[in-house]
Amino acid sequence: SYDTSFEAWKKRKYLFHYRGIQGKEYSTGSGVLHEVIYGLRQLFPDSIMENAYAPSTEHYAEELMDSKFCLILRGDDPHRSRFNEAVVAGCVPVMINDGWSLTVAPFSSQIHYESFTLTIPESMFLAHPTSALRFAYGMSEARLRKMHAALLKHRPFVNWGLNETDRSIGKATWETIDDECNW
Repeated sequence: SYDTSFEAWKKRKYLFHYRGIQGKEYSTGSGVLHEVIYGLRQLFPDSIMENAYAPSTEHYAEELMDSKFCLILRGDDPHRSRFNEAVVAGCVPVMINDGWSLTVAPFSSQIHYESFTLTIPESMFLAHPTSALRFAYGMSEARLRKMHAALLKHRPFVNWGLNETDRSIGKATWETIDDECNW
């Protein structure tokens, strides 16, 4: 358990977090997005922007829980869910993925992603990444406070395990299958 208050979130050590996979070939031409992130390391020294896994899963979890914004890029490893990991850790997802809402964001009728994520178009990010990331760290405190509250509200929904509120991706999956298959 950790302090989930907005005040504690503001005091987190890292501004941005992104860890890629060293030597990985990214699909769908997304390698350029990842390379731009690695090139920003010197401009954001209070951030983690690495092309290697963390030394351990515990270290990775600690990094996420000590980061304000987690960058989610197109072409990330499909066997992991950076988005779910970020939300569970209380790290605001910054989506740099033009197809996210059309192809990846499940259960949008139940989860209001736009209330707790920030989306930056890939073309804007590639044209001027530092200005594009300013949309995250330059937000007003009032807007950040609302996003943080929405993140905490929706967090149980993106956790794959059933929980005490019975609102989870697992439950939503079965409800959606049931609704769409018209049993």
